[in-house]
Parts: sequence; structure tokens; C-alpha cells
Amino acid sequence: MKKFHPLALAVGMAVGLSACGGSDPEQPVGPLTLEVTAIDGYLQQAEIWLDLNQNFVKDDGEPSAISGPGGTAELNITGVSNLDDIPVVVRAIAGQTIDEDQPDTAITSSYMMSAPAGQTEVTPLSTLVHITMRNDESLSLSQASQTIANDLGLEEDTVLLGDFIANQQADLAQLAGLLVAAELMPASAAEAAQPETVAEQFNDVKDILADVAEDETVIVQDGQIIKVTDDEDDDNDGVNDNEDAFPHNADESADSDGDEVGDNADAFPNDPSETKDSDGDQVGDNADAFPNDASETKDSDGDQVGDNADAFANDASETKDSDGDQVGDNADAFPNDASETKDSDGDRLGDNADAFPNDPSETKDSDGDRLGDNADAFPNDPSETKDSDGDQVGDNADAFPNDPSETKDSDGDQLGDNADAFPNDPSETKDSDGDQLGDNADAFPSDPSETKDSDGDLVGDNADAFPNDASETKDSDGDLVGDNADAFPNDASETKDSDGDLVGDNADAFPNDASETKDSDGDQLGDNADAFPNDASETKDSDDDGIGDNADAFPNDASETKDSDDDGIGDNSDAFPNDASETKDSDDDGIGDNADAFPNDANESTDADNDGVGDNSDNCPQQANANQLDTDGDGIGDVCDSVEPEVASFDSAKFDQALWQ
Repeated sequence: MKKFHPLALAVGMAVGLSACGGSDPEQPVGPLTLEVTAIDGYLQQAEIWLDLNQNFVKDDGEPSAISGPGGTAELNITGVSNLDDIPVVVRAIAGQTIDEDQPDTAITSSYMMSAPAGQTEVTPLSTLVHITMRNDESLSLSQASQTIANDLGLEEDTVLLGDFIANQQADLAQLAGLLVAAELMPASAAEAAQPETVAEQFNDVKDILADVAEDETVIVQDGQIIKVTDDEDDDNDGVNDNEDAFPHNADESADSDGDEVGDNADAFPNDPSETKDSDGDQVGDNADAFPNDASETKDSDGDQVGDNADAFANDASETKDSDGDQVGDNADAFPNDASETKDSDGDRLGDNADAFPNDPSETKDSDGDRLGDNADAFPNDPSETKDSDGDQVGDNADAFPNDPSETKDSDGDQLGDNADAFPNDPSETKDSDGDQLGDNADAFPSDPSETKDSDGDLVGDNADAFPNDASETKDSDGDLVGDNADAFPNDASETKDSDGDLVGDNADAFPNDASETKDSDGDQLGDNADAFPNDASETKDSDDDGIGDNADAFPNDASETKDSDDDGIGDNSDAFPNDASETKDSDDDGIGDNADAFPNDANESTDADNDGVGDNSDNCPQQANANQLDTDGDGIGDVCDSVEPEVASFDSAKFDQALWQ
């Protein structure tokens, strides 16, 4: 519960634009800043920003700062134009923001405030004016301010905007506190973006706020505003106001030592010089050099370390002796080492342990050669101190003390073992091709695959297919005949071409005949000369009729190849190819001319009685009658007709009749 009384609130602050460098034109001009103040009481640790896009969210790129003492913050507004059009927003953060009216605790609920564009004091009252202008954009700043002043029952000429604390406007300070306590300020950006909702909430309580009398105390409880009329015990603590040292504080009524802190809250109610004992050590905070440390009350040497914890309570330059050597840690070069206190050469090693206490570059002489380990290239070897070439081998033992790449010359050839490919062979130093044979002995010093050339043909024995034959180096087909002598160097099956026809002798059926290479039918006649290269029974076709001479009955007659009846006439010309007695059928009657009694008459082929008349038309085929006389006209010749022919009688009457007709 929060109480307010018109006379219980009091107040101070300032704003402005500034830029580093002042008015001196010789000084560089720094960023332009805007001073803004956050006020309920003055609010420290609140977020303040120029709301460029007016969304009540602190976006990237918007000038912002955290408020300090007096609620002030400086915003870097370099490059910001139209400043008079941009409102300022404040966010008081629960658990972080502190109201200087109650400096010992942070606020418990977050809320947001804003001010109209151009205003730099952000208060609950400026927030109401800003909300009024947002709800009615036709209103000017002065019109909106007067509207709120009227709603709160203030004098017509009341200056509503500004720092009411600095201006000692106690009534405005009370109203501002009430607006926050009654939770009328937006709690979030989302609520701030709805000005009509905030306006409705304000309208619900404005009449109560405007009608607070001098004899009334205003209480905000659970977000509700309650007015309480003054009586003889305003705080209802059972002590009359005229006897109550704190008439408006129910928790206090007496102040025995008159220090304005009630006896209940005063740890020393009878000592006006003390009110608190923060650390509970029975010594008041004012007299206690360490008011928050129950283990300390005095600091005799003023070194900010209590006498109880100070090993040197009367020496302001010392507080600890960590190693217990009676030398304070500040003066002790080794505060945690009881065996050391000094470091004369400043090398971080105590003089007692330092073999060279006055030489900051040395602390040890491990090998006792009177040269410090840092300068001694071999600090553990008394026989060596230098390593001129930095090869980790001392100059005394190094065969090449100025060559970091070498230390030994095992074969004494003046070339170090590292560079000597053959460190134990004085006759060799290089193995250019890395084949483990020195260049001097290697016939091919730059070829790791070769070392010898037995036949002196400039091809190494390893690559030479014929290492002992200077005329040959390759056997491309692996047939043991060198490519130079091999007519077919890439064909392992051939080495010679005796007839020069580009076909190897092994594959050439006629190795000595350049015109022939194959005898496909094995008839001892090459395919080129053989008319029938795939037929061993034939080699010629004299008449070019596609039939070999051996099979052709007429080898010189392209129109004939067979004589099936062996009659000397080819089957193509022989009308009877299978009848040796016949060759022609002149009348095409199917009877050979030799057997056909009438070879040119297709209707006749036999003449049984040999009378010259074919049997088919002969009226007496078995008896010769060349004249074919058939007196009675019965189709049977007279010579073979057994019926006598009739002799016709002459009827003259009939004749005459017929004649006249």
C-alpha cells in the first residue's frame, strides 16, 4: 500500500542540447547529445530512447541510454533530423530501476512513460498529455496539456509539463506518484501502443484525483485509489497525531533521540548520532569504519582494512604478511615465500635463490661453469657454452661450428654428414637420383631407375631390353626380337615379312609371294588368285557364271553348267535334260522330236500304220490308207469299214420339185 499527502511530497533538474568542444572553434566538435530526464521521483537505471518509428520498442539504431543520478541521460543524436517530430520513451524496469524517493529498493513493477515530440522531461503527466494528443491528433501541445490539467482539477495556468520536482510543484509530484501507483502507466510496448485504453483507465479515476482535499490522505491499494479523511490518528496506529512523532506512518510513533528516525527502525533509539547497525556488531554505522562487516569496526591506519584483519594495523602501507616473514606483502618482493623478501635485479627470483642476484638476465648456473644458464647454450654441460650456428651441438664438439646444418664429417671429405649422401665413403658425396649409388659410380646420376649401361648405347640396363646389345634397346612386343630387327615390333606373334606385303611370315600363307597372304580353303592357291577362295574344290570360273570349272559341265559356256542326261546338250538348252534320247520338242507337245512322228504338229505324235496320217486324225489308224477314203462318211475309213456303202436311187420327181422351188 502506498500513501500520498499533498504536503508530503517535495523535489530539482535541467535539460538541454550539447556538443563536445564548447564554443572554441579550434576544438574538434564531438557528437551532438540530448539530455533527457525520467521523473516519477527521479528514476535511475531506466531505459530512455528516441522512438524514431514511434512503436514504443527500443529498436537497433535508435539513440538510447540508461539514466543516472537525477534521472538524467544523454542521447547521442548526431545525424538525427526532425528532432521536434520524435517522442522520447522511458521504460522503468522492475528489479533494476530505482526511484530516488525510495533509494534503498528497486521498483517492483515495470512501466512505460513517454513525452510529446520536443519534450525532454518524461513524467506520468507528460505521458497523459502524449496519449491525449495521440487520441486526438487535432490537439496542439498546449491544448492537450490544458485538457489534462482540467481533468485533474488544476489551476488554468498550471504548467503541466516539465520537472515538477525541480519546480517544487508538490501537487503535481503527488499526482504523478498516484498515476504510477494506480498502475495507469502502460506496462508494456503493446499497452503503450493502445492510447485509447490508457485514456479510458485515466477517465475512470480522474474525478477522484481532481477532488483530493487538504484534509485527505490518498491511498493506492491493489491498484485502487482510496481517499481517507484526516482524523486524530491519521495512520491508525493507536497514537493520536498530536502525540505521534510520525502521524502518517503506522509503523512508528516515537523518536526518543530526536534523529527523525522512529524508535522501531532506529537500531540506537537513544543515540541521535546513530540509527543503523547494518552488520549487527553493536557499533553504529556512523562510528563503524566497516558498517557492513561485523568483524571490523576500526581502521587505525586508514588503509581501508580493518584492524582485526590488518597484520600491520598502524602501518597504512601494509595490511598483510602472507608468508609470515615479518615483512609486509607490499614491501615483500615475494609475499608468499617466507624464504625470500628481496629481488635486487628484478628478475622475479629472490636474492637467496639467485645465483646471479645482481644480474636480471641470469638466475642459475646449472653446470657450474660460471656462465649463467640463459647465456649458456649448454647450461647442463660444463664443456660447452656456445653454439655459434644454433644447431644444438656445442662449438667444441661441432666439426662445422658456423654451419647449423652440419656437425660431423665422418669420412673426412670436408663435406658434412648431413649434406654427404655417403657420409662414410670419401669417394662419394652425392646421390643426385637417390638410387643409393654415388654419382661418381653411377652411369646415370640423375636417373634413379638406372646405374649401368653395359652395352654403351646410352640406355640404362634396367630400361634396356637388350643390355648387352648396343643395336637394340626395346622389345615392345616381348618376342625376344629387338624392335630395330623386328618387322613387327608391336606384334609378339611376328618378326619377319619376307615378301614385304606387311603381313608377317607366321600369318602369311604365302610368305614369299607379295601378291598373296591367305589360302582360306587350303587348296594351295592364294585367295587373291582363287575365284573360289573358300571352296577347296574350285579355283577357276572360266565362263564367269559363278560355277567353278571343275563342277561346270560347260566351263566355257556361261549359259550352261549342267548336262544331267550326258547327251552333250546343256540342261538349259535341252528340252529333255534328263532324257539322253531327246533334246528338242519343236511343237511343244511334250514328245521329243526324235520320238514324235510329227515333230512340228502339236496335235500328232504317232502314226501306227505309217500312212503319213497321224493316229489322232487317221480314220483307220491301224491300216494304211493315205487317201483316208470314207465313202459312207461314218468316220471309219473304207479300208477298215466292214459295212458296204449304200447306192442311192434317183427320184426325178423330187429333183424337179426341188429345182422349181
